[in-house]
Amino acid sequence: MTTVRNGGFERPALPSGPDVQTFAAGEKFVGWKVRSGQVDIVSDARITAGEGHQFVDLNGTSAGTVVTKVDTVIGESYTVSFLFAGNPENPDVTLHALTAKVGRETRVFVADTSDATTLDPGWQVATFTFTATKVKTKLIFAGDPTNGATGPILDNVTVQEAAPALAPADWML
Repeated sequence: MTTVRNGGFERPALPSGPDVQTFAAGEKFVGWKVRSGQVDIVSDARITAGEGHQFVDLNGTSAGTVVTKVDTVIGESYTVSFLFAGNPENPDVTLHALTAKVGRETRVFVADTSDATTLDPGWQVATFTFTATKVKTKLIFAGDPTNGATGPILDNVTVQEAAPALAPADWML
């Protein structure tokens, strides 16, 4: 398995009291860099995390983009998996688009917060596969520029080698 450093966004650990820490373009937090806009590390004291106690809201006061790199082998296939939902704190914004880009693959995942609450934001599992073209592959996640300060939320990012496809001769085993 390829390690995504701080894929659960547990660091920096928020001190008791503040339930959000904002990072702006150019700033870094463990394993990640904010490429554009702003993002928030959010504590589950505010909104229930998908895994652990913290997650990232990809819209700080505006849509943000975060990037990290993982070790890969050129030509090998990998599966990216993560939890996503929408920040349910603004009832006027119910659709939250998260853009994920890895290598040559770009995917958009949409969360609907019509029935979501801060106790149950409606976490969903997302996965997709890519083939590595470099030994260090960038994972990029971007917020929704139409959402203001309540964007898509992201947690538990993992990357692992994809299972090889079975050849027809293996089907009979």
